[in-house]
Parts: sequence; C-alpha cells; structure tokens
Amino acid sequence: MELRDIEIFLALAEELHFGRTAERLHITPSRVSHAIKKQERRIGAPLFERTSRTVRLTALGAQLREDLLPAQLQIQQALDRAIAEARGITGPLRIGYSTPWCADLVLRAAEIFRGRHTGCTVQIHEIQFDDPLGPLRRGELDVQVSEVPVDEPGITGGPVLFREPRALMVPAGHALAARRSVSLEDLADASLITPRGTVPKALLDFHLPVRTPSGRPVPRGPAYTFWTEVPALIAAGLGVSIVATRAATYHGRPGIAFVPFDDGPTLDYGVLWPSTGPSPAVTALVGLLSELADANEGTRQRPDADGPDIGPVPRPAARLSPTMGRMDAVQEYVDAIAAEHRPLFDRVSGLILEAFPEASPSLSYGMPTFRVGKRRLHVGVWQHGVSIYGWGTDRDGGFSSRHPALVSGRATIRLRPRDADGITDDELRDLIRAALEA
Repeated sequence: MELRDIEIFLALAEELHFGRTAERLHITPSRVSHAIKKQERRIGAPLFERTSRTVRLTALGAQLREDLLPAQLQIQQALDRAIAEARGITGPLRIGYSTPWCADLVLRAAEIFRGRHTGCTVQIHEIQFDDPLGPLRRGELDVQVSEVPVDEPGITGGPVLFREPRALMVPAGHALAARRSVSLEDLADASLITPRGTVPKALLDFHLPVRTPSGRPVPRGPAYTFWTEVPALIAAGLGVSIVATRAATYHGRPGIAFVPFDDGPTLDYGVLWPSTGPSPAVTALVGLLSELADANEGTRQRPDADGPDIGPVPRPAARLSPTMGRMDAVQEYVDAIAAEHRPLFDRVSGLILEAFPEASPSLSYGMPTFRVGKRRLHVGVWQHGVSIYGWGTDRDGGFSSRHPALVSGRATIRLRPRDADGITDDELRDLIRAALEA
C-alpha cells in the first residue's frame, strides 16, 4: 500500500464521506473511490460499508485504521523534525513570562512545542517587574509574554494574546474593600504601589496612571522589586495595586480584597521579541501561543461568587469511554479531566455522538473537537466546568435565548455542573444538531 493510499484511507476513515475526503486531500472523489477499491482488492475484504446515505468502517477497516495511525504519526513526526531542522527550529528557545497566568499559557505551549520540535530545547524564565525588557535587550531571552503596549527601541510587539478585566487589590480594612466595584477616579483616594527599576514610562503611564481622568493626582505608595512583595505591602495597609481580576485566584491571602473596575482599559498581555527579527522557532511559537489563547477566549470574566476563571487546570486521571475512540491526544485530554467535571463532559460528548456517530473527536485548539462536514463543535473543560464553542446565534436551537446567562463571549456557552442540572438533554440535543448540521 503506497503512502498516498494510506493517507486516503485514514482520511476517509475519519471523514466517512467521499466528497469531504476528496476536498480535504485536494483530489477528486473518483480518486478516493479508486484508491479504496484498490486497497480492498489487495486485502481481499471490504474496509467500508457503503450505502446511498452513509459510509461506515467495517470491523476489519476499523482494525486497520488503529494499526496504521501510529505508523502515520511516526512518519509525520519524522517529516516534521526534518522540516524543523531545515527551517532552523533547533537549539535553545528561551521564553520569558511576567505573571502566573502568562506562565500557564507559556508552559502549555512549551509542552506542545517540545513534542513538535524535538531538536529544540525550551527554557522558561520569569521576568521581574523592575527590569521587564532588560533580558530581551541583553539577548538573554528570545521572546516573552508580558504586559503591553510597549513602544521601545529594539523591541517588536507581536499579537495581543489576551485582555484581562482589571481589579484593585486593596487592604481588607480599606473603605474600597466593601464596594462592589471601583472606578479610575477612586485611585485618588489610595496610595498606588508601583515597581521600581527601569520600567518603560509609556507602560507605567498606561497601566499605573499618575492622574485620574478628571485630573486628580494619584498618590504613590511604596515601590517594589519583586511581585511577592506586593500582597504583603497591601495586607499591611501600605497601599493598593491595579491587577488583573484573575490575580484573586493566584495571589489571594488573608488581609487583602479584590474589587473589579467598572471603567478603564483592560490589562493586555502580548508577545515581544528583539527587533533584529524573530527566529523560525519564535515564529512557530508565536503561532502556537495565538492558537492556545484563541481557544481560551471568552472564558476570562470578572470575579463572581465562584471566583475568576483561570483556564485549564491539572486534573486527576480517568478513562475514556470506548465510544469516544482511541486517539492518543484526545485520550490524554480526557484522562486528565477532574472527577467533578467528567460526568458533564461525558454527557455533552455522548449527546454529540448520539446525534452524529461519525463525529469522532480530534484535538484542536487544545480541546476535543467534533467535526461534521465543515462544521465544528469544541468541548473544553476548564476550572469552572465545561465550555462549548463553535455554535452561532443563528444555529444554536434557541439555547442562547433561553439561557442568556450561560453565554460567555463570542459563540461560547459556559456550563457549571449546577447550571447543567437545570438543562434537559433535549435542549442540548437541539443545540448540538443546530450547530453541526449542514
């Protein structure tokens, strides 16, 4: 069996549709049909059951698919390694980050990057706030994920990866701690803790203003070098700090409170690299970071009773249902789902497969993705529960109009286990059918 014939067989085994397979591989449907018939003649038995409406794998076809997939993966990885070496994606790649939530994204990207580019050694370093651009300028880092905007000589800004709602971190006994929200004008009534060192003035002025919108001065409190000093200074009543809302999850401790802003810009985090130009490794990493950040879009909200969402979290092992297939990447994802969220994930994915048995999941944007023709439905498990992406208001079966509080961001439904208890299977089926039917 030639390599191209193997590719055609595996594509048809995934698509279960001759037309979509041909479109995917940029060949004609007759070429797909001819290749499959040739394989079946050589093997001496059918690999697919065909009717006028459906295409299904036979037991022999399913077994051949499972036997060929690891071999194809090995071949693809070998080709990827060769391409990476040809493009110069080898050697060390030094990545910096400024906050724990930037670290979460960088660490996830680094793990995937190492698997794709085995000749590249990834090194990850924390950036200190007193010298946020120094490591890039000195050549100690190749790229970093940190606060933007930055308009500095020798530094180039890449894509903004996420925009965070802001909160004011205040002493628990401060008058602002009892408020439901604060405004930029409230900064005139508190001492703002600021970083010392060589922080670019434009970055300081943007994130830590010296005056309120009405022109009132913003008092300055103590200066810090390392972020770990900030919670201690605030708990001691020495000042306040502007932070991302998700800082409540990472830096919460007795003696401090987090109050969301109801105005002002977001805290933005993006990619920076030296203006000498990104290396092939940096270019590949930036693309991966953007994919992962896009997959998380819409899950970062202002704090509510459950605290802010912080993206994917470590989860104990579980087993994949046989109906979900045995693709390694999806298996690893599902194995890691926390016990409290696994029943909801199984419910949603089970209803998808009930309605569309051909929709075998693959991993896309870092989460299980169910594909039917050109339609996609992503089902991700995050700290709050399960999020469903890929539907539209014109194809959601009326779900968003019945449950507007569960809609978070663009084409995103966020389900906590307690929310899902009040939603019937029929409502989810209507959503799934509307989202995936052509």
